[in-house]
Amino acid sequence: MNNITLISGEGKGKTTSAFGYLLTQINKGKSVVIVQFLKTGDNCGECNFLKNKEKTSFIFIGKTDFYVPNERKREYIELIRTGLSTLREKLKTEKTDILLLDELCVTLSYELIKWEEIQEFFTYVNDEIIITGRNALLSIEEKINTLILVEEKKHPFSNGLKARRGIEY
Repeated sequence: MNNITLISGEGKGKTTSAFGYLLTQINKGKSVVIVQFLKTGDNCGECNFLKNKEKTSFIFIGKTDFYVPNERKREYIELIRTGLSTLREKLKTEKTDILLLDELCVTLSYELIKWEEIQEFFTYVNDEIIITGRNALLSIEEKINTLILVEEKKHPFSNGLKARRGIEY
């Protein structure tokens, strides 16, 4: 059985935390597949750093404009289904030790996908599945082994500082 880790909460740094863990595993020779829901990979500092690493691959399932709940929902559902089809083929043909499902919680909370549609992929992963995002559904907590909550106590965004390239993205 795989270990399933959920990194959720309202604080900043969920994706960065997951990528930090992936770095240690890639350094140990593990193969990693990173799926980013509702993201294109543009402006992703971690992605740029990892894109040329051996045994590391990405699937981006998003558009340049962020999903607004209930607007163009059908379009996003189709986009996600296409991305999941790509993921299915990749996992069937390539050894994968760790699967990161970045922003899956948000995708689930907007009802763009159902948990049952994701579970099938877990059988293809050798070691670990990492799930990130805000708004984690309580039903997911029953299915995971590790829960990490990221809480925001104080952040420059609260004082109007904009996201900085190389720091927040």
